[in-house]
Amino acid sequence: MTKTATAIVVEKDGVLDMEPLKAVLREYVGFLRQTFSKEDRARTGPLEAEEEKLGVELDKLSTSEKRLKTIMEARVRVLERKADDLIAAGKIEEGQKKGAELEEAKRNLDSLIHREAWIGDRLDQIEREKLNQAKGTINTCFPIFRLFCLSLLRETFLTMDEVWRIYTGFCAEKEISANPMRYREMLKPHVMMDDTETWKRINDWFPQG
Repeated sequence: MTKTATAIVVEKDGVLDMEPLKAVLREYVGFLRQTFSKEDRARTGPLEAEEEKLGVELDKLSTSEKRLKTIMEARVRVLERKADDLIAAGKIEEGQKKGAELEEAKRNLDSLIHREAWIGDRLDQIEREKLNQAKGTINTCFPIFRLFCLSLLRETFLTMDEVWRIYTGFCAEKEISANPMRYREMLKPHVMMDDTETWKRINDWFPQG
């Protein structure tokens, strides 16, 4: 095989080695993948960090609430009994203090329950925000992907036009009377039976009818 100055390798049977071109395309695809990932991390990274932090706190609160609820129920009964006993014994001020302790304990438990409920609501909200941010990532990145695909198609067809001009120019120079369009028809993937997969992929992307 021979190697040209542009590093394009031609096999003995005339088949081009497309690896140099594929390497360039893979580099572009890698860039697009990094662009997508970077945009996604920038949008959802802070939300995921907050989600993880709140999830840890929620687990602790759930455990604490169960434990404190059991303790509080018993403590309420004890404080209520002590308050009643003190008041019944004429120790009204001490009984009232016990009542104040009881109310404070109830408020602490209510605060714990409220915090747990708030975290649950916030986690649900984060999920919705992550979804919206994911949509934002698509809206930001898709125009870049589209431009790449259109540019690739445009350059492909420009290259095909240039190659075709070489062929038709040669026919004209040599005064070949064969109909050039007959050969152009053979370039269609569905006609070239050795490349039916290309035709299938074209139809997958751009279905007819």
